[in-house]
Amino acid sequence: MISELVDELRGVLRGRPVVDGAIPVLVFGLLAGWSVAWASGIAVAIGLALLVVRRVIGGSGVWAIGGIGGVALGAVLAVTFDDAGGFFIPGIVRGGGVAVIGLVSLLLPLPMVSWTSIVFRRWPAGWYRHPRVRPAYAETTVLWVLFFGARALAQYVALDAGATVQSVLAIALGWPATIALLVVTYVYGTWRLRHLGGPSVEEFEAGAEPPFEGQRRGF
Repeated sequence: MISELVDELRGVLRGRPVVDGAIPVLVFGLLAGWSVAWASGIAVAIGLALLVVRRVIGGSGVWAIGGIGGVALGAVLAVTFDDAGGFFIPGIVRGGGVAVIGLVSLLLPLPMVSWTSIVFRRWPAGWYRHPRVRPAYAETTVLWVLFFGARALAQYVALDAGATVQSVLAIALGWPATIALLVVTYVYGTWRLRHLGGPSVEEFEAGAEPPFEGQRRGF
């Protein structure tokens, strides 16, 4: 189980500049008390520099581009309203948006967590809709809704706590907390699949009849 989980995390994190995204946020938090405008400009400059470095060393720039986009938008809001809290608004909206999308997806045949699995696994969408498979993805989607909703709420409540507190909170609730969510999702999801007694992907594709051996690896 542990080795499988490590492999899963490597696959999810591959190509994502996890540390890169935290540096501009931390720099902004430390400098915003001095000048919101300068802190915003320096944060964006650092984000762009990290993007260039990422491309020079041959890494994927897709995730870095997404990160600098969020930093740039936050910087524009902070400077426009002359309020350091504006820098963190995009992250709050993004987290809240994920929570809302996840909640709505529970009404659909394919809950949100199954979407991410389809993208990475390339397993057939019909398998996720199986009545003995879907509950595992619906229940883990509830975990995601609670996580992203709580994260957005915590960051919103902390808007008046100062830029330093906001930046530390944004970083702590970023990839470190998200990795923990992925671990819980994988552990609970694989356990739930086994107890639901549904078919494995291979059994589903082969049209096998119950009793099923069930999905033993991956989620």
